[in-house]
Amino acid sequence: VWFDRVVAQWTVLVYASCVLVFIMSGAVLTDPYLTLGTTLSMAGVVMAGRKSGVFWRYSFFLGLATGLLAKGPLALVLVGGALVPWFCFFPAARSAIKGLPWVKGLLLVLVLVLPWYIAAELKTPGFLDYFLVGEHVRRFLDPGWAGDLYGTAHRAAYGTIWFYWLQATFPWGAYALVVLLLQLASGPKRRVLFQQLRDERIVYLLGWALCTPAFFTISGNVLWTYVLPAIPAFSMLVALSLARPGRSAARHPARFLVLLAPLVALVLVFWMQSDPGRLKTEKWLVNYVQQQGEPGLPLYYLDDLPFSARFYSQETAQRITRDALPARLGSGGDFWLAVPKHYPPVPGVSDIAIKVFESRYFNLLRVTPVNRSPGTGQATLPNAQPGPIQ
Repeated sequence: VWFDRVVAQWTVLVYASCVLVFIMSGAVLTDPYLTLGTTLSMAGVVMAGRKSGVFWRYSFFLGLATGLLAKGPLALVLVGGALVPWFCFFPAARSAIKGLPWVKGLLLVLVLVLPWYIAAELKTPGFLDYFLVGEHVRRFLDPGWAGDLYGTAHRAAYGTIWFYWLQATFPWGAYALVVLLLQLASGPKRRVLFQQLRDERIVYLLGWALCTPAFFTISGNVLWTYVLPAIPAFSMLVALSLARPGRSAARHPARFLVLLAPLVALVLVFWMQSDPGRLKTEKWLVNYVQQQGEPGLPLYYLDDLPFSARFYSQETAQRITRDALPARLGSGGDFWLAVPKHYPPVPGVSDIAIKVFESRYFNLLRVTPVNRSPGTGQATLPNAQPGPIQ
């Protein structure tokens, strides 16, 4: 055991009250399972050399299998990268890896992971190419990759993950930065801080806490949920700065920070519910279309089809490009067109469309294409009047 009960108490409190962890407790995502896998592997490396028993000897491999099932080879990168500083600066730590049952452990990983990969490929041909190559190679190396089914590739600036880290770890990330700056500004405290870097436990936790954001620094396709695997180690580092021998977490002044994430989440819920239009979702726009009683009219999103629109329309909403729009207008028949709000007026559409609804990012238009009078070749525009925004 590396740390005492007080550190353990603070670790749990800090981790549970980081805003991303608090939100993830009610979200349906694979990131928490990736975090479970990486945490189990990282703990297994340390505990296997200190505790007897089958579980800790194989926990490293069980963690890898969990991560591979949740997010693929990314789990191997995050675990391996996190251990590099520990092994480099403390060669004696390498014995922890050498003592693991590698042959049986890797066989266990294959037995747990391969059947699901094979079944997924048989059920949905092309899965392995998308999941292993697309999501783990093309996403990062090809700026024009258009194969992302569930996200938007290369939209954020490089290094955005650190801004997301500050958001995800609120309020403890800001607290940790303030404490770090104060220590660096003080000569005696700075010396103590550098002395702590000689502690293999601190280096181990720093490698774990920094590997994930460092890896995603060179990626423009990031979400704040990507920070999650780093938060367990970050929580332990913060706990070490808070824990005092003989002083429980219940009596520490910083205990009130634990309440911030739930309070902020509560305020945001009421704020969003007061005006659903603030939500980043196409649920209300799709509902408006469905309530009009015209199931035959297609719904198009110009250039960008959000995943929420696909979900709430049950995959009936379609993406249409600017280049394909004239052909659709020429084919006749009314349709719905969702246009991004930041777009200028769309040529050929503005005069024959009625704005009927808006979501946070899109204006919904009811488009009635130009009709041509039989035998005359003359184009006549429908009598379109602007409709109310509901």
